[in-house]
This record gives sequence, C-alpha cells and structure tokens, in this order.
Amino acid sequence: MRWTVGFTAALAALILAVGAIGGEAEKTLDIYFLDMVGGGSTLIVTPMGESVLIDTGSREPMHRDADRIQQACKDAGLKQIDYLITTHFHLDHFGAILELSKRIPIKSFYDKGVLPPADEQDSDWFRQLYPLYQQATKNSVKPLRAGDDVTLKNDPAGKVPPIKLHCVASEKKIEGFDGEIDAAVEGFEIRKPDESDNARSIALVLSYGNFAVSIGPDA
Repeated sequence: MRWTVGFTAALAALILAVGAIGGEAEKTLDIYFLDMVGGGSTLIVTPMGESVLIDTGSREPMHRDADRIQQACKDAGLKQIDYLITTHFHLDHFGAILELSKRIPIKSFYDKGVLPPADEQDSDWFRQLYPLYQQATKNSVKPLRAGDDVTLKNDPAGKVPPIKLHCVASEKKIEGFDGEIDAAVEGFEIRKPDESDNARSIALVLSYGNFAVSIGPDA
C-alpha cells in the first residue's frame, strides 16, 4: 500500500494526539510513508528528535518527489535530515537526492557500498543520476551491511523506550543466514533469481520498546 503525504500528515497528527492523551504531550515515534514515482520513501522522526529518511524517490516529473519529502519534513518540524539511507540504486529510489539536498541539510549518508550490476551501470538513467548522487553526498557515504546499526540517540535517563534501527539484509546477505538465497528448496519450484539491484537492497528493522516494524524498498 502506498500513502500520500496528505494521508501521512494526518496519520502523524493522530500519533501526536494519542501521545498527548492525559494532558501532557509525550515524546513520540513518528513514521511518514511517502508515495514516490514508482517506489516509496519513509521518513522517521525519533522520540529524541533525530530524523532518518529512507530513499529519495525520482528526479522527475518536475521534482514531485523532492516536493513531497520537503513537505513531510516541514510537517515534522525538521530543520535537517540526520541520516539518509539509499536502499539501492534504481532511479525511483535515489533520483531526487541532489534536489532534496539543496532544500534541506543532510548530515550523514548510507548505502549498501556496492554499485548495481554492470548492465544497470551502463544504462542512460544511471549514467545521468549517479554523478548527481556523488555531488549530493560528496562521496562521503557509509556502507550499511547486514548486522549493522544506524546509531540513534536514546534517552540517557531511560524514561523513553529504547529505539534501534538495524540492518538485516544488504547485497543479498541476510543476517543469521550463510546460505545461497537463490538456491532451490526441496519441494518448491524456484523462480528465476532477480539479478537486478532490487534483490540487493538494504532491509531494516526499526524497534521502539516492544514495537518493531520492517522497512524495505518498495521496488
């Protein structure tokens, strides 16, 4: 399911309202699911005020996706994005990064540390967009691999439940599994393996106390 910015803003307002029940506003975890051209982006605002953006959508048409992300950041009251994670290198997941970086400061960049397959690197769209990605990130990008964490701030007093953003898969490596993910399984007919960069995407689990949600690319 894909949710528009308008619906997401309403959801965020509901979350804030629920957090304020009892007469005193509480720190909340807010998650904005954003409909992008061909894919999706996720904006996370933690109880400690940090922000994480997962994917930036497409460059075109007319910077629509950058507009939507900017509006979500405005609705969330953000002055910067603390962490930007690019799950994989398809045009609908990293195309708007340069335009977005011109509109709001981005402190840290993460990706899977490996470029897409050679045939995708040879495509016109990748040759056009990857230099823009390099310009936005200034080639200062941290690799995110299965088992890694994006280190988020937690309440030193322990009054707010602990929050964690954990990478469970990247570049066809899955945490806790050393086998070949495209290998046949007895009793099942295996589909043709996905050789595109979709199959090499970063997958994450966000946990907040007893709550947990998986976040991955909307291919």
